Amino acid sequence: MVISFFGQKGGVGKSTASISFATACANGGNSVVIADMDKHQQTARQWAEQRNALTSLCTIPTVCCEKPSEITRLQEDYDVVLVDGAAFAHMGTRAVAAISDWVVIPTGVSLFDLRPSLSLAEELKEVCRQIVFMVVKVPHRGDREAAGTIRIIREQGFQVIDRWLPMRTGYSQAFDRGLSISETSFPELNRIGDTISKQLVSCFTGGNK
Repeated sequence: MVISFFGQKGGVGKSTASISFATACANGGNSVVIADMDKHQQTARQWAEQRNALTSLCTIPTVCCEKPSEITRLQEDYDVVLVDGAAFAHMGTRAVAAISDWVVIPTGVSLFDLRPSLSLAEELKEVCRQIVFMVVKVPHRGDREAAGTIRIIREQGFQVIDRWLPMRTGYSQAFDRGLSISETSFPELNRIGDTISKQLVSCFTGGNK
């Protein structure tokens, strides 16, 4: 299975989503690899280096890729290939979406984040029918805005998971150490991370390309 994480702009949470789902897959017994397509930032690769130095945790292989053919070849060796897209969507994004079983689009709650994300989804649905949104980086006391964002996404005809990811220092601290949204020092944050991962798994296993 190929699951791609794309965004129309930088900083929307693609790497956060892809590396966190990678750990959920690995902990669930699946062989998983992250295909990092951002050759400049390589956020996923750098995170994996931090994680793989921690011998007590499951390692997450990460490969830098530039072409869809490289991603296709990874399917021969892994159960799940997670594509961490480039900081900004470009012509190659459509080609990768075409070989993906699912496309995940993280978005913030502001219209400046949501509008380009919806535009990207409209473009990509021509080549990948299975698209799901996740709402991330929700500010403190932003639950009402997050719920409103979810409602707008559904009104536009797209799937979106019910649980949103709040903006918390505990998450950024975890990422800096090679950990995921389910491996922070705070049980409540871990519970939210687990819920998000389970909802994504349910989405992926319940649909057909």
